[in-house]
Amino acid sequence: MDSQQPRLYCEQSADTDYANSLIERFAMQRCEQLPETGFCLVLDGESLALRYCDEAKLGDVKVDFLAGRVAHRRQYGGAEAVSKAVGVKKGQRPSVIDGTAGLGRDAFVLANLGCKVTMLERSPWVAALLDDGLRRAKADADIGSWVTERMRLIYASSIDDLTHQQLQADVVYLDPMYPHRKKSAQVKKRDASFSATGRCRLRCRLVVGASFESCTKTSSGKKAQLCRASSR
Repeated sequence: MDSQQPRLYCEQSADTDYANSLIERFAMQRCEQLPETGFCLVLDGESLALRYCDEAKLGDVKVDFLAGRVAHRRQYGGAEAVSKAVGVKKGQRPSVIDGTAGLGRDAFVLANLGCKVTMLERSPWVAALLDDGLRRAKADADIGSWVTERMRLIYASSIDDLTHQQLQADVVYLDPMYPHRKKSAQVKKRDASFSATGRCRLRCRLVVGASFESCTKTSSGKKAQLCRASSR
């Protein structure tokens, strides 16, 4: 579904200027009415959400750095695996390129620890959700200042565009989603939605102009590939 033009439906309370910005930056198709089938991005007066119109019971998917599991990890920890993967140590906060940003959860955790993170996301559906989450986080009195300073989103593919972005960082972090196993009894609504939008079809292939040393780490049953620039 990545090849399909994203559809945007705006409720009456939606910010018109922000809606127009989304349509322009992510080449969206504006819907005058909420579609009955397929996926649609829905903008109301508070946030942007991804909705699967065929199965409303799945619920909406959105990026929220101010509540839920992400906020819990910020307040109470739980970032040991990702911080260890990128080399966060006492007095050492590497700059990071997150080549598979997704919903921005790992990037947010690293930024909260003090790392400057540049996020690359190739799917216009997901990039728009992440853009909205960052917009609301930057406006928050508690976290807005460091989110603005440390988190940057680029709508681009890490596979095709990394070498053209002229980006520099200490670490390139990749944690792609993979197709779900058919034998899985139940799929989380976030993963089900991403599977249908094509987000999970991403494969790791890093193209850079420097020499990279790769290692593989496993965290919570998900494979994360870390590529460190070799100093030669």
